Amino acid sequence: IKAKESMTTIANRVIKIAVEHCKNMDKNLEPNRSPRYYGDGKFVDKNIEWWCSGFYPGTMWYLYEATCDEQMLNLARKHTEQLAPLQWYNKNHDIGFQIFCSYGNGYRLTGNKSYEKVITNACATLITRYNPTVGSIRSWDSRKWKYAVIVDNMMNLELLLKVANMYDDNDLCSIAKSHADVTMKNHFREDGSSWH
Repeated sequence: IKAKESMTTIANRVIKIAVEHCKNMDKNLEPNRSPRYYGDGKFVDKNIEWWCSGFYPGTMWYLYEATCDEQMLNLARKHTEQLAPLQWYNKNHDIGFQIFCSYGNGYRLTGNKSYEKVITNACATLITRYNPTVGSIRSWDSRKWKYAVIVDNMMNLELLLKVANMYDDNDLCSIAKSHADVTMKNHFREDGSSWH
């Protein structure tokens, strides 16, 4: 960082670099693959079921919002739409941040009605993991733990609350509140630090 550079100048430079990196990553990806990391001189990707798969298209939506770059818009659409099968994937709780980071940002920026449908379906899939007796959404199906709930699961509440707001659905609000309350009770110590 050069002395006396404004934060706007720094931010614009970082955004420009991020756009270049996203475009370059796209060139290295096969269909239905998501970037994972670059290390030891090689690019490593994962399938779309990987829990971070929504972050790459989500990042591209934010970069499109910041730049109005049409190529970034097209890439955001491409990498968002390949996640469509995940709207029905109920093997874990990751659906909230896979779908809402990608489709949620796409819907917010474009109003695309097909994105709204995917968001709504993903929400319906996610709440199949909710147990009213426990009061929370199960993170994973695990033999080791009876009912595994990790703090990351809180990221799903944005999806629930968005759909609740879109359709004035008080049941979804109640599920989100219950999950948050149970998380506060079981994941955090009195001093505010987390067990996770």
